[in-house]
Amino acid sequence: MLKPKAPPPFRNVRGATIKDLIVEGDVTGTFHAAGLVGFVRAGGTTTISGCIVRTFVNNYAGAAISHPQV
Repeated sequence: MLKPKAPPPFRNVRGATIKDLIVEGDVTGTFHAAGLVGFVRAGGTTTISGCIVRTFVNNYAGAAISHPQV
């Protein structure tokens, strides 16, 4: 079980391409915790495709992406 402040595989992204990834497990966090991306920053296009996220996320968190910045 992951327990840091922002435990997803990708903590912060901007202008990223994430594809064909499978993530499974439990996530416990206190800030921007998610199964795949903790924080998507403004400025650039972030593309996520072909990903499967099978996570149980609790506390202050999102399922696949915790916090998109607009």
